[in-house]
Amino acid sequence: MKIKIFLVSLIWLIACINAQAQPSKDLEIAQPQWEKAPVLQYTNIELAHQDRNLSLKIIGNSACDILKTEVLNSSGLIELDQKVQHDIMQARFKPQGQRWYATLPVALKLNQAPLNANIWLIQPNLSYQHQELQGQNRRLDLRLSRDKQGFIQRIEILNGTGLRYLDEKIMAQVKDARFNPKLTPQQITLPIVLTSPIYTQQSQHIQLHDDLAPQDAAKIWQYFPKLQYTVADLNGQTRYISFSLAFNAQGQLIDSQITQSSGLKALDHSLYQQIQKALLYGHHAPARLNLPLVFEHMPQ
Repeated sequence: MKIKIFLVSLIWLIACINAQAQPSKDLEIAQPQWEKAPVLQYTNIELAHQDRNLSLKIIGNSACDILKTEVLNSSGLIELDQKVQHDIMQARFKPQGQRWYATLPVALKLNQAPLNANIWLIQPNLSYQHQELQGQNRRLDLRLSRDKQGFIQRIEILNGTGLRYLDEKIMAQVKDARFNPKLTPQQITLPIVLTSPIYTQQSQHIQLHDDLAPQDAAKIWQYFPKLQYTVADLNGQTRYISFSLAFNAQGQLIDSQITQSSGLKALDHSLYQQIQKALLYGHHAPARLNLPLVFEHMPQ
């Protein structure tokens, strides 16, 4: 009798071990339901100023947790893929009763809000001193939420200037603005570029700063080409491009590079060719210039 009980127990134990050694197949889910939807936060800069698409494989446990994400099709930007994966990992799906997986397509769209005078009932009055920029241009990307009347209710910093006091100063000035609620969504990403007309001598090079005021630009540029482009060239959206330019002591352009693409190779090439005609006044030393340009899409 004891031998029989022992054999039954041994068979049961072996069955349990085999069951653990051979896990059940993961359940494939076509359209899993969110219990806590992900909040994907990104800027037009992180999209490199074009719409992006990627797809992920999501693996979840029998509860609500996401165990792992894998990139099936990349957006083309590794850092953006990783950021989306991080945001997705914070979400939760409704319980499925067992371990499961699903394919999740993700579409990341540019903020198409037309950031021109027409969207404002009260435009932000930005005021700052050039010395507050500490010798370089600064950019601040904000996400603004408005109420039904267009008043700004919430401001979030997406990308700071690197100077906290400057971020807070600009945010306080933007807070007093008011959107036209008929022309704007409830959330808008607002890029703010703060520029300095000051140039200083550094390491035998003159470091120039972009977007100079007219009276200051006249002291630096001997000739700056009038950049030619059409609305069609922008392919339906505002474009950003940045150049790094190097000039010799006589003000002649000797080297140029695109440090941020517009997202359109044809437009990049056209603007690059036109920039080659730029000419500075001589400064008795080589000069370097960081030049960001914005080409706003204004439909006819």
